Amino acid sequence: MAMDNTRPFLDWATKSGVWMDPDFEVSSSQYGGLGIFAMKDREEDAVILRIPHTCTFDMDNLLALSKNIGSEASELTGPVFRAVLSCGDLDTETSILRNYIWGFTIVQSICVKLGKQLQALEKIKPYLQILQTTPVLNVDDSHDAQDQLVQTLVLEKRRVRKTYEEICERISGLEFPFELAFQLHQAVKSRVLEIPHAIDDGEDFETNVTLVPVLDFANHQKNNNAVFDVDRSSGDVLLRLVQPVRALQEVCISYSPQQEKNIFLRTYGFMPAGEGSYEWRIPSFDQIWKSATNGTTHTNYTALAKWLQVKPQLLIHFDAADSAFLDPQEFQLPILLLPGLEYYAEWSKELDDMKEDVPDGMDIADFVSQLTFQEDKADIVIAGETAYGATCNGAYVNLPNILEQAGVNSEEDYNILVQQSLKLVKDAVIETIATDDKYMKESDNATLISYFCQKKKMLTQIADKCD
Repeated sequence: MAMDNTRPFLDWATKSGVWMDPDFEVSSSQYGGLGIFAMKDREEDAVILRIPHTCTFDMDNLLALSKNIGSEASELTGPVFRAVLSCGDLDTETSILRNYIWGFTIVQSICVKLGKQLQALEKIKPYLQILQTTPVLNVDDSHDAQDQLVQTLVLEKRRVRKTYEEICERISGLEFPFELAFQLHQAVKSRVLEIPHAIDDGEDFETNVTLVPVLDFANHQKNNNAVFDVDRSSGDVLLRLVQPVRALQEVCISYSPQQEKNIFLRTYGFMPAGEGSYEWRIPSFDQIWKSATNGTTHTNYTALAKWLQVKPQLLIHFDAADSAFLDPQEFQLPILLLPGLEYYAEWSKELDDMKEDVPDGMDIADFVSQLTFQEDKADIVIAGETAYGATCNGAYVNLPNILEQAGVNSEEDYNILVQQSLKLVKDAVIETIATDDKYMKESDNATLISYFCQKKKMLTQIADKCD
């Protein structure tokens, strides 16, 4: 996002009532895009930005704005907003805000085509330009990806495309390209904030998902030096320093203290450095686990893992220096190499065996249906202590006593399984890096290439620790 395109927006924001301390300004950031910077030293607790509630865009304000625009040209705007607000899964505030933004963008394009100007549209038009030029993560959804995180983004883009196509069917002659629709989807998703609002002027608060112009230039840092807040007396959204800042230092808020890197990439288009975590789902899991010396070649290890409540993935942690490591207490993959384990494919027919675990008030057929759904769609199956879809030496697995049931009674015996599992993890890492390297050579997507480079670094560190 270039500063040349941002100046008119900042002028518009100032005229609309947004106040920024003159000792701070918006400028290019090392984190990508733009950020908010101090031009002079300032002490903590200083309010450096104030945005009136009327300048923010939550569902209530966007509804009011759509009505104001409609009062100027209802025959033009009515069909647009009826279409965008009735298409797609509008089950989150963010998706509703996105559809409103789509609606305003479509109305703007129609006005340009007709040479028509709507006064009420001026309230949001400069911000629409900011959303259209926000750096976002894009993916090619024309084919599936082997990386699970990228595949999640592919599936998300396909869902957005489906909603977009529904809107196109309802608005004839629509001149609204899909790539612009997806750009706005990603921009809204990455810029929304949860802003607290008092309930009935009382002490209690609720949060509204809101687009907050100018404040949404603030970038993320785990050790943030600022927070956003609300002035109870006016409803203004504030940006307040919580640490002293020095001249030329960037002002950053925390998007999330946990720094779950998968979520950051999906939501904001980047993975933060430093402390945090990353979930890596092991690819080709069935084949790799069957290759183990004590693996069972005909067993469905993906299904078996669900019944044993072991996710076929690693939760990789990072220290402050961005060094990757595993928590031994979370490493459950050795359980899948216990001797005598089998997946029991006929479990759903053993109704008499399951009767004791059926919850009160539930029919056994519904219980089986619930477990079948979990086995098919969920990460793990939750059915009580007995894993009906897993056997050990011919008997149902009793989860609390699985080690004893498998005859693994010593720490030494279990450590052998740990070492075997680590070898399989290393094999999976080598295969993954080779696949990702091939993808990077064929891709021109700088953001995804950066992600795969970070992923390669972390997996290499994990592989080195598997020896």
